[in-house]
Amino acid sequence: MAVAQLQVLGDELDVDQTAAALGVSSRYVNDLLSDEGTSFQRYVLTERLARCQRDLASPVLAHRHVSEIAFAWGFNDLSHFGRVFRERYGLSPRDYRASKLAK
Repeated sequence: MAVAQLQVLGDELDVDQTAAALGVSSRYVNDLLSDEGTSFQRYVLTERLARCQRDLASPVLAHRHVSEIAFAWGFNDLSHFGRVFRERYGLSPRDYRASKLAK
């Protein structure tokens, strides 16, 4: 199940399809996320960024380009990815990778 969950983050996601796959209503999903202080899109973005952060810090994936990692986790616009990554982690994806792999 974990592999399937990880792969789906690289796909186009919307709350209706996700809710249907879970066998619940979209409203229920939105209510649950609202209770946690987030939205469906914000949750997906947060999870995608976390997966990118993990992959960028991995020595095993050092051969992969930053763009490959971003695209694999569902980012289609590298400018957007760089901007939201920097907002979240304080460094550009390239600088973040360099700081983690230099250790």
